Amino acid sequence: MCRLGAYIGPAISLQAFLIEPPHNLIKQSWAPKEMAEAVLNADGFGFGWYSDINDPMTYLNTLPIWSDINLESLARSLRSEVWLGCVRSATPGQMTALNNTQPFRFGKLLFVHNGYIKNFSKTCKPGFNEFLEPGVRAEINGNTDSEYIFAVFRQMLRQSSQDIASAINQTVNEITRLAGDTPVLMNCIISNGDSVYAVRHAVNSQSPSLYYSGNPDSLAGGKLVASEPFNENDDWQTFPDSHILTLSRSGEHRWMSV
Repeated sequence: MCRLGAYIGPAISLQAFLIEPPHNLIKQSWAPKEMAEAVLNADGFGFGWYSDINDPMTYLNTLPIWSDINLESLARSLRSEVWLGCVRSATPGQMTALNNTQPFRFGKLLFVHNGYIKNFSKTCKPGFNEFLEPGVRAEINGNTDSEYIFAVFRQMLRQSSQDIASAINQTVNEITRLAGDTPVLMNCIISNGDSVYAVRHAVNSQSPSLYYSGNPDSLAGGKLVASEPFNENDDWQTFPDSHILTLSRSGEHRWMSV
């Protein structure tokens, strides 16, 4: 299990996204309020953003987020219209390593996942490897169920004319089929630099917590998605289960059921 967050809107500093909110991802790494199956998120962290020419960038660390001495200076100097962040609680058997640390990056895409596929290596991994095209399978660098979910998504994206919301829907359907009776927790956030897409879904289980704020007081004009509300002041709403949310830089948003 992990804790996730994403922002899209007018350019803000990493500090405004990651550090200033009272219940930010740093706080959620050591004092989460709504994690059902873990206590700490101390197995690494990462954040992703887009450069001035809309190229995706990531900063990853396998240490707990509270121990990174570089974070304060990075937070003051980096600015972006899109932020994704993740603090990690590693699933047993999925080692702490940079290749397993999110956000994952591929092409223009950034991807984070909160959840798991129960006993992935023993139950579903062979079926995933059989399903994935050889080229997609060869692009997997780590051993997490999260990266395999991202691989399925990329394969679906190629088959859906690059429509990300449709590809997420197809990914949910394929993973449901591949999982069979296996529990799957599948909260994901994806960005291509122009929009942020979030999905809350579970198979044979209950979805992890996820929230949406469409008008945060401290970030006028921006929108947030997070595993837990960053504060008590903004209009945080519980993310409906089995739904996909699309957020654009222009401020538009669209819901779609899975």
